[in-house]
Amino acid sequence: AAEDAIHGELRGDEAVKTIAAALRRAKERSDGLGSLVARACVETLRGIGTKSAAEVLAAELSGALGAKNWDHEYGSQVVKALGGIGVEGVRDALLRYAAALEAQLPADAMARSYVQSKIAEARATAAGRST
Repeated sequence: AAEDAIHGELRGDEAVKTIAAALRRAKERSDGLGSLVARACVETLRGIGTKSAAEVLAAELSGALGAKNWDHEYGSQVVKALGGIGVEGVRDALLRYAAALEAQLPADAMARSYVQSKIAEARATAAGRST
């Protein structure tokens, strides 16, 4: 493991912890690259594909709860990443996300339709269907 770290390669839970920390720091960046870094972290976690990676991704979706400025496209990326990880708990996380979005449906017809498509996407992914 020490040799892997020297060569810049982390594996398993060690990698997940490092990437989760980078994901948290991405939200605090002031250089405008936070979204880019967060998206790269999500893709990396998807590639790792472990239960701990799925837990970090599921926690990201909980960011939609009560968020006024939730990035729905980022949410879709997280949904897709979770859908690619076949571990216990993923389905429940996706359904919680869909319920959170549903509880916050906007009044505006166009925005409402868009958010409804994101709800359908999360539910379809939870059911094992891609959208």
